[in-house]
Amino acid sequence: MLIIALVPPNVVYRDGIAPTVDGVRAKLTPRLLDRLRSEAGYDDAVARREYPQAAFDSVVKILAEELYGPTPDEATFELGQQVMLRYRDSVVGKALFPLIRFLGPMRFLKRMPSFFRQVNNYADVKVTVEGPSTFVMDHNEVGTVPHYFRGIMQGSAAVLGLGSPRCELLSYDGHRGVYRVSWAP
Repeated sequence: MLIIALVPPNVVYRDGIAPTVDGVRAKLTPRLLDRLRSEAGYDDAVARREYPQAAFDSVVKILAEELYGPTPDEATFELGQQVMLRYRDSVVGKALFPLIRFLGPMRFLKRMPSFFRQVNNYADVKVTVEGPSTFVMDHNEVGTVPHYFRGIMQGSAAVLGLGSPRCELLSYDGHRGVYRVSWAP
């Protein structure tokens, strides 16, 4: 008897993709919106509940290519940082970031894996504290945009007011990304 286990496809929920688009909303042109629709399958006017992970990766790449940096890695990194700056000013960000500052970043780290899990059906994030101002994040699936997540993490640290934040991509195998985030104590 052959047993086949069906693994659900990786999907990103609307709450995972919309902040990326909202992060650059002021820069969206009709041509850029058309590229998002035709190349990534993302229609800003249609509120879908979820998108394939490949659509999310394409949205990130298209926005980065059109709006940022000379290389794809630099462009997706810059987009990630911009998304966090915009998120800081959102209703959720205005409530969340003061709470994180109050708790302190290290206490917040315990909750970080659940935040990633709220925006897709596949995130398995592990955080290892290495010191009072350094941690390593191991994310099982960053798709084809590992530097976007590097920008998100460094942008988050900057929004929290952590001095001289830095996020390094330690390893990437085409799926899993391992990052070291540090800041001045």
